[in-house]
This record gives sequence, C-alpha cells and structure tokens, in this order.
Amino acid sequence: MLGGSSSTRPMPIRRPELRVAAASGGAMLRMAPRDAVGGERLLEQGGLAALHAALAEDAGDDDWLQFWRGYALQFEDLTLAREAWLRAEAGFERSGEEAGLTLAACGLVQCALMDSLSYAGFDARAERVARLGPEAVSTRPLALFRRSARILLAVERRVSGERLIDDIEQAFTALGADIEPEIALRGAIAALPMLGLGLDRVRVDDFVQVGARVAASPRVGAYSRALWHVTVVEARFYDASWSARLHGELDAVDRLPDAPPLGPLRVRGHLLRAALALGTGDARLGRSSLDAAHALLNPAHPRDYWQFHFYSSRHALLTGEPEKALEHATVCLRKQIDANVPEVGTSTIRMQLGHVLVALDRLDEAVAAYARAGELSEGAQATPCLVHVHLTRALQRWRAGARDEARAELIGGFAQARGIALTHFYRALPAAAAHVCAAALDLDADAEFARRVIEARSLTSPDLGIARWPWPLRLRALGGFAIEREGEPFRFGRKAPKRMLDLLRAVVALGGRQVDGARLAALMWPDAEGDEARDALKAMLHRLRALLGPNVLAVRDGQLSFDERRVWIDTWAFEHVSGRVESLLAPGHTLDAADAGELEHRRVQVLALYRGHFLGEADVPAWALPLRDRLRARFVRAIEAMGHALERRGRHESAIALYRAALEQDNLAEELYQRLIECHVASGEPAQALNAYRRCRELLSIVLGLKPSARTEALVARIPGR
Repeated sequence: MLGGSSSTRPMPIRRPELRVAAASGGAMLRMAPRDAVGGERLLEQGGLAALHAALAEDAGDDDWLQFWRGYALQFEDLTLAREAWLRAEAGFERSGEEAGLTLAACGLVQCALMDSLSYAGFDARAERVARLGPEAVSTRPLALFRRSARILLAVERRVSGERLIDDIEQAFTALGADIEPEIALRGAIAALPMLGLGLDRVRVDDFVQVGARVAASPRVGAYSRALWHVTVVEARFYDASWSARLHGELDAVDRLPDAPPLGPLRVRGHLLRAALALGTGDARLGRSSLDAAHALLNPAHPRDYWQFHFYSSRHALLTGEPEKALEHATVCLRKQIDANVPEVGTSTIRMQLGHVLVALDRLDEAVAAYARAGELSEGAQATPCLVHVHLTRALQRWRAGARDEARAELIGGFAQARGIALTHFYRALPAAAAHVCAAALDLDADAEFARRVIEARSLTSPDLGIARWPWPLRLRALGGFAIEREGEPFRFGRKAPKRMLDLLRAVVALGGRQVDGARLAALMWPDAEGDEARDALKAMLHRLRALLGPNVLAVRDGQLSFDERRVWIDTWAFEHVSGRVESLLAPGHTLDAADAGELEHRRVQVLALYRGHFLGEADVPAWALPLRDRLRARFVRAIEAMGHALERRGRHESAIALYRAALEQDNLAEELYQRLIECHVASGEPAQALNAYRRCRELLSIVLGLKPSARTEALVARIPGR
C-alpha cells in the first residue's frame, strides 16, 4: 500500500514473545494509546514490548492507533510503518488534528529518507517538519522521533551541520540514556550523516563506537541493526581512514538472517560495496556488486533504482565509457524527478553529471552542473560543488592559455578544498585531477596542496612537460648535468663519483630506454678486455642503485631502461613537448581555440626545458654529440614554427620576444636571427633589425670564425634606410 490508501486493514504486529511478556505488566500496559500522550507514557513505562502488546489487543482503526502502529512497525520494516502512517495521516486530515499530522509527517519523511521509500507528498510533509523549530532538550520518545525527522530533512536539504549541533548532541546523549535501545539507536541513525559536519573526528569516533554497542544489544532487532550498519557506511563513505571499517559494516549486514524486510537494506549494502570498490578503482568488484543489487531492486524503494544508475554511471566512467556514464546519469536524474524528489535532493547526481561532462570534455556544461548542485546546497555541503566549479574553470582557462585566470581559479578552488580536507576532487576521474594538479604546479598556484593531492592519490603525471611534478628522481641534461631527488639537488658527499655520472649521462644520451648493455659497457670501458667491461658495468649498476635507489635503472634481456614511473629526464620532456608543437603546427592542421591555448602553454614549456645544449658547454664526449645535435635542431625548428604562427596572426611583438628568449639559450642559431630581423622589419623597426644582424655577425665570427650566410646578408640588404 504505497500510494496513500485509507484501507482499514489492520497492520500486522510481530514479536509475540514481547507481547506475552508485556501482557503481565498490568491493565495499563494493555490499553492501546488513543493520543500522543498515552502512547508515549506506555513506551516510557513498558517500552516497545508494552506498545506491541497493547496494539495487538486492539484491532480498531482510530487515527492515533494507526500512528502508533506505524511507530512500532518502524523498527521492523519501514515499508509497513509507512502504510500505517499514511492511514493515520488521512484520518488526521479529515479531523484537522494538527499534532497528529505533524507526527505522521515526521514518520513519512523518515520513511523516504531512511529507507528509500516513496517521495510522493514529500514537500508538504517536509514543510511541517521544518516548522517544528529546535527541539527542547529531551530524551522522550516523541522528542527523539521529531528530532530524527528534522535532522534527516537537514541532510536532504544539505543544511550546514553547525545549525544542528544541539540535535546531534541530544542524539548522542540518548545513546547512554535509560530508554529503549532501539528508540535511542534510531535517533543515532538519523544523526549519522551529519556527524562530520557538526562534530570533530574524536567525537565522531565516540558516537559511532557507542552506537555500535547499542546496535549489538540483544534488545535490538535485525532490521534496526542492518539500518545502523548501512547508514554508518553512507555517513563515513568519504573518509579514507574508515575504509576497512566500512567493509566490516557491510559484512555484518551480510551475516544477518535472511528475512524479507531486510531485502532493501541488502540492496543498499550491495550499492555501497559497489561505491567503495569504484572509489578504489576496482571495476570488477563494482560490477559484481551492482549486479547483485540489480537482482534485488524493488519498485517500492525508488531511491535504490536511481542509486543503481548513479553507481552504474560511476562504473562506466571508471571503465572509460563516458557516453554510457552519461546515459546512466541521465536516467538517474529522470527517475528522481519521476519519484517527486525535491530538487535539492538532486544535487548529488548533478555533481556526477558534472564529472561525466568533464570526461566528455564538455567543460562549460560541467561548470553549469556543478554550479547548480552548489545552489541547491548550503554551508559546508555546498563547498565540494564550488571547488569543482573553480577547478573546472581552471582547466578551461589553462587549456585556452589564459594563465593568470587559470591561476586565480586554482587558488580559489584549492583554498576551499583545503578548508574541508578535500583531496579526492574528481574522485572517479584521476586523469582530470592529475591535469588540475599539473596546472597548479605549472602556474605555481598553491603547489604545496597540489603535491599533497598527488601523494595522497598516487596520481600519474599527465604530461612530461610539467617539470615540477613531484618525481622521486629528476635528471637534467640540458645546459649541464644535474640530479635531483625529491625536488632537491642530490649531494654525493665530499667527491662526486665521476664514472657513475658518466654512466648516467651515457644512458641518457642513448635514449634512456632499452639501451643495449654491451654497447654501453664498450663506451664506458673501451680498453677493457673480455668480460671486464661487462663486469665493470654490473658493479657500477650495483653502486648506482645503492646510491640512488633500487628502481632507478632496470635491466632486462641485456637492456637498460630508466623507470619511467619514478624518473623524469628533461630530454624526454623536451622531445615530448616539441613533438606536440610539431603536431599542432603540422601542415594542413587548423588551430582551434583549444589548440591555440595548448600552443601558448607549450611555448612556455619549450623555453623552460631547453636551458642549453645537451650536457652544457663543457667538453662533450663523442657518444653525446648525436643527441646534442638532434635536440638543438629540434629546438630551433620548434621556435621557428611557433614564431611563424605568431607572425601569421600579426603578433610580431610576441614573436620577437620568443626569438630573443630562444637566442639566450642558443646564441649561434643563425636561423633565429633571420626570423628576428624579418620580424623587426615587419614591425617598422629597422634599427632593431640592424642590431640583431650585428650581434649575429659578431658571435658567428668570434665563436665559430664564420660569416653570416648569403640569406642573412640578403635580408639585411632589404632593410629600409640602411
């Protein structure tokens, strides 16, 4: 009976053993309650056993009898309790009994929010509950009942926990009061979702510990115990320190006797296990848990349907199916609307829609989804929504090359994330989180918090061009050779081991990946005979690992490779970045807004990475020359290509700045002098063009003993007024 029928069929009352025990307690305890005062007095004198016994002896259809039947049944099956409260509500409406209507509303609100039952008529009932105002300090049954409804409504409306601190404290106090354990536990269950918003970590732990002892009492039934376990998981889901405990709570639900009223709670248990699995990236367990939940779904519990689609959307994101994720998220929102869920209750799925839209690179729509979720929330519960608004805008600005705007958005988003210790933004999108952290490091926008997030989530760098990513070991070979460990220059002690450094340089010069060991040994020990070079290499590798770590260089099938998860090399990064420049400016490729933003970003990276020629200006071994020449030529080509692109868009000043910055790194690159001269001429700056020519001529003469090429002289000959 889920639609509000006013049928007079009596509600089934279980627990015959309690009824018999209470029946001997005197005539008073056998009188069924006909008002609020009588029922509460019966509970206080004989507990739930007395209430069950009295109701079992009176099959009448009085409105207050129906209310108290619902009250008794809520501890065994909220579905049955809802039927009784609907009958009571219909009767109270006919009689105009305001106190009864309010109490029925409290019960029906709890049915919707505590056990996933229908939201039909929810808004009107919620307004009655909201008008109750703060509850007086009391552990009487109906005071706790009203307080539970108020707290749950606050959770649904995403109200700040600070406004409910007194209610939470009273729920805590009731756990230790001399009242029926199930009544006290039900108040604690209602308060669980608000704990982290109203109590500090120590008080939260105390609350759950005391509640667990009450839940384990033999006077608490299986239904209430299961409801406690699943609500603990829902309430503490986002606290990583609770992960193992949460699985234990779900295991406890699985061990409870198999009974029909527990079916919906088992569904929630499966959905929560799926959520935990998806949070750790376990797609297999997530899928099997979702399948187990799907087999038990019941139309009487519509929330389970939309949560199934919500977590199916999460699963699709995890498995790289964003279009499928969007389908599930859309179905979830539609089912919430069909079930008359108040719009404020749609904030969570709107956040998920935002994540899906980020995965689909529809960032404008994602920002709108996050912003709407924030508008529907209040206080601390709105903060995660606003964090994602800032961070998604930051991604947009960063990709568009608007570095100052991106930095401002990152700082704003990280400041809010710090305030609630939110390191798991974009929880199901680690790649998006990694891009946000990469942008923060690149722009020096609260880099400390970005590094904390990377460490907490073991994020993988999305771009080798981000030199500030917290790699365990960095090797810099452009402009000189240096080693950095954990972001600091590596110190060898009194004397640097030259042979070991030569070995590292040689591995880098030969590409750093799958370097032939025999070739390397021959380069390092050319005069060794027989197996001496191989043995020397083996000994040197042993020393190298002892000094820098066991995972620096791996040897497989006679080939050496740096561990790319732990070691960053600037030559790798430079080749990656210059490769992206070549792709973006390839003939026939038209730059869109995103490409133009990336090109601006890559321009900064190229100049930051190429700090000079491979191994610097010292004597360079012959085996290093091929890579040195190749990287130098690639640097010049990248600068020329980016400069040409700027010139074609009429940005001559930017092109001039680029050429000058590049010439600081390679002051003998005649090709760049030629571009600089042409740019100055196009900008109407003949004197500057001549200055560039004179510098080119002097440096070529002094360093290389050469004259400028015929092409350079021809360019100078065309300078106006020369």
